[in-house]
Amino acid sequence: MELVFQRTLNIQRYRIIAEVARTQKRDELQAVLLLAQERGHVSAKMVADELLGNRPETVGKRLIQICFTHKLLLEKESNYYILTKTGQTALEKEKIFIPERGTWEIWVTDDPLWANALIQIKPFNETQARNEIKNQKGLKERCQDMQDIPNWLVKKLQGQIITPLADDRNAEYRFDELAEKGELVTPDANITATLTIGETSDLLFTGKIINKECHYQEQHPMTFQSAWHQILEQQNWLTRWRTQQEVLDVSYQDLSEQERASFHKDYPISKPCLTDLDIFDDTTINNIPIAPATQQDANHWAHWLLERDTNRYVLKGDFETMQNKVTEFFPDYEITFPEQSEFAQQLRPRAYWYLQAPLDWQI
Repeated sequence: MELVFQRTLNIQRYRIIAEVARTQKRDELQAVLLLAQERGHVSAKMVADELLGNRPETVGKRLIQICFTHKLLLEKESNYYILTKTGQTALEKEKIFIPERGTWEIWVTDDPLWANALIQIKPFNETQARNEIKNQKGLKERCQDMQDIPNWLVKKLQGQIITPLADDRNAEYRFDELAEKGELVTPDANITATLTIGETSDLLFTGKIINKECHYQEQHPMTFQSAWHQILEQQNWLTRWRTQQEVLDVSYQDLSEQERASFHKDYPISKPCLTDLDIFDDTTINNIPIAPATQQDANHWAHWLLERDTNRYVLKGDFETMQNKVTEFFPDYEITFPEQSEFAQQLRPRAYWYLQAPLDWQI
């Protein structure tokens, strides 16, 4: 049995002025950091002599200054620098965060299924903005779209290193500074989250953002036991669920023939809710194992199975074998069956007696 929960993400799109650092592969800076790690410190002269083939010290100083500006190196003594924690991380990942200040477009969501909030980020072309003013709406209208950046979003982004959901390059971004206001524009994005919980829990995001396909999957920590218990509570099924046998007690009268035969039933669930994950769309839980709720339900169910299996000539001894096979489905109940002759009489349709009785009575 699997639990499948789904909903569409609530996505907002802002244009903001921000300082955002993007990871870049900078071999020349990596070489400086590696030298600092190997020697314990580094200087402009060391860089010029050992990395640049005795080029002028000013060239080495420029590389040192870039590393210092990006907080990869810390000045320890005059003209000597040591590796920082940020520099060590950059050396290990072979990527360096390079800050860029400008206007950015960000797509974000407050959906708890995507905890870091960032769906996508792109530099925004101001030429495009001027065209929008000219062709679509005036400056006054754009100003009306300026909104305070929500506190929840600032907390999610400020100072954090994030890989956007829809970034197929798995690039990392660090938000060093965010403006207080941003222009809220139409998101032009539709992404659905599907959480499938069974032996493992898989979270899948699919959809489009600016007409580009988005497909991302990851493992989720929600367990089947936890999710199923919450569903049992919400449906008021706790008293009907037998934990040891892992079956749901049901009434025989509420079952279709297929459900009686398979001992499984599909149940529609309205607005399921999971702890810390909020409300999902209506869903159906398929193939829930079921069992009779009462002795009477068990009797009706067993007799129905026996009747269904009576589809050939039953020879001497076969009827008892058929009964034993049926009772195996109901280990928690004492099932009794009539004698074969009596059961045969019960199975005859009423119309048979309306026709046969006059013949027997010769009337």
